[in-house]
Amino acid sequence: MIQVVLTYLPGYMWSQGTLQSTGAAIPPTQHMDRETGDVKFYVRPLFSHGPAIGMFVSRQGIINSIERGEA
Repeated sequence: MIQVVLTYLPGYMWSQGTLQSTGAAIPPTQHMDRETGDVKFYVRPLFSHGPAIGMFVSRQGIINSIERGEA
């Protein structure tokens, strides 16, 4: 089992193959692209400066960043 705090998404962690809130950010929602089947998460990270913005993050992108050691 891999559990990783994502430094580029403050307030979120990767646990048991899915994105989860650490309790400080809103829970992510999952959306699937009907054409590609790619799963995307909608998140609102807790950046220390600037406004909080919502964004979509690709599930495969998170997996790739963890494999590269960038988490």
